[in-house]
Amino acid sequence: MCGEDPISGESFEHRRGWVENRLLFLASVFAIDVCAYAVMNNYLHVVLHINVEKASKWSTLEVLKRWYKLHKGTVFTQQFVRGESLPDETFRNRLIDISWFIP
Repeated sequence: MCGEDPISGESFEHRRGWVENRLLFLASVFAIDVCAYAVMNNYLHVVLHINVEKASKWSTLEVLKRWYKLHKGTVFTQQFVRGESLPDETFRNRLIDISWFIP
């Protein structure tokens, strides 16, 4: 992932910055706090805190704005924008789910 390829000698150090920036961007969207992290040559260590209280205070519109930073709208979210209600809390729950944070 990062470091230098032992066979070709090609450096992939530039990826460290990309990984760090993406991790911090995701933390700004999700209700998941990054407590600590280390980008190693071939893996990533992260210590995370799921901030359920923070997510519970978001309005539905705030949840959708955050979701749109990551994905295009869906039929359900477009219905909400038109004034219809969402059928469930799917998007809020995804913003506190580590499996959506780091796929």
